[in-house]
Amino acid sequence: MAGTQAIATVSKTLRGLLEEGRPAEFADIPVALLRPVDFDNGYAKVTDGTEKGFGLLLHRVTPNTARRPQTPRVAPDGTRLRPSLPVDLHYLLAVWHTDVAISQMMLGWAMRVLEDVSLLPAHLLNHYAPVAGVFGEEEGVELVCDPLAIADWLGLWDKLKPHLVIGTTYLARAVLLDSNAPLHSYGPVLERIFPFGEATP
Repeated sequence: MAGTQAIATVSKTLRGLLEEGRPAEFADIPVALLRPVDFDNGYAKVTDGTEKGFGLLLHRVTPNTARRPQTPRVAPDGTRLRPSLPVDLHYLLAVWHTDVAISQMMLGWAMRVLEDVSLLPAHLLNHYAPVAGVFGEEEGVELVCDPLAIADWLGLWDKLKPHLVIGTTYLARAVLLDSNAPLHSYGPVLERIFPFGEATP
């Protein structure tokens, strides 16, 4: 049932879990969904000038090959729809603080929160969804810590061009992007006609 709002819903859910679950010692530390441009000059753009924050960056989206090919989806009225597109969402979780020890405590807390909800159920996703009922009751999204190889990790930060900050990467697996396009069915071929040209002497 998840449509094109599914990717944004997963991102907003991760932000919401961190934002609403902050303990008292982190209550004044902002949580933001980041864009690559936000890394140009540190984090002032998303933290209103403060030097502390939690950040989530969706840096890559890839097809989930383990869930393909998908079978056609059937709408409540019986209409057969084109198969869903399963995608994996690759997130960077970054934390920063002027106090090194506090930044490490922030990362430990954030990783523990995300590990505790390694399966995001539909009711949780829909709580943060931009529109009602994005995910069906039977749907969910698996979230795993998926560290990059050191070369890929350094390559990611090289492209973002900030000072290297503490963080790790996560993978939200097999988020289904449903289609509303009907799948037309045609009857079996009963007869084939082969045209023949005229014989030439």
